[in-house]
Amino acid sequence: MSMVSTSVTLPEQAALDLRVLRAVPFATVCFVLSATGHAVASGCQVPVAVLLLGWIAVCVPAVALAGRERSLRAITIGGTVGQMVLRLLFQAARTTPRGGGGGPGKPAMPGMPGMAMAEPARSGPHAIP
Repeated sequence: MSMVSTSVTLPEQAALDLRVLRAVPFATVCFVLSATGHAVASGCQVPVAVLLLGWIAVCVPAVALAGRERSLRAITIGGTVGQMVLRLLFQAARTTPRGGGGGPGKPAMPGMPGMAMAEPARSGPHAIP
């Protein structure tokens, strides 16, 4: 009776340079979409230091997890968690909206030249009785 040797081969991890080459562009696209979406939706600028911190917070796990092939489910969950982390980070660093208005005690909209308060219309279709 001969003994048959069965060995389990584990998938090899990709070299670090290849992991970085794959993960950094993916993480950068996710980060740019999140930062742009936050800026457009909130009207707030994100400070450069927070942008750098957010990019690092996305790239480091992406590089660490890029060692082997992931399932679509794992990629979706990882992307969702990454977007949530970025959203919370950008919200925590929220600055004044680009328009400069709003906030307690501040007018939401600056006065418009040439639009002084006029007397209400006394005749015509928009007359006030």
